[in-house]
Amino acid sequence: MKKIVLLAGAAAIAAFFIVRMIMPDDRVRIERTITRGRDAIEREDIDDLMKVVSLTYRGQSGLSYLTLRRMFERLFESSDRITAGCRFAGIDISGDTADAVLDVWLSGMVDGQRYRIIGSATAPERLTVILAKGELKWAVVATKWDRVPSVETMLEFGRMRRVE
Repeated sequence: MKKIVLLAGAAAIAAFFIVRMIMPDDRVRIERTITRGRDAIEREDIDDLMKVVSLTYRGQSGLSYLTLRRMFERLFESSDRITAGCRFAGIDISGDTADAVLDVWLSGMVDGQRYRIIGSATAPERLTVILAKGELKWAVVATKWDRVPSVETMLEFGRMRRVE
């Protein structure tokens, strides 16, 4: 009898961990979505990057999905060895929406020189990513910057700050 109780307990614990691995909670899914986007930026893979962005995306300064896509395409064409970083400062989930507060930085190589595009690891920019829960995944529907970087800063390498 004791063996049956121990086996049943071990099976219940194993089942719990298997379910947690197969069906992670929303916080883990949101972190994976953002990490997937960051990794796509570093690989300069526009298609994978845009998979985490909703077609209904609207940025704080009015950027649409297509404008965001073009902006990153231009960035990928203009620079090499992009480094993207983010630290999670908090995730607030409310029903089918979530706000992920991130400290982000982005740099790239142009003509053999490394330039900061947005922030740095020691002085990151604060970004709030708003996500919506779909049937199968979380997707980015909007972004809000604490200090909005100008589009020129993100698009024109002449304004980037060279990393010393």
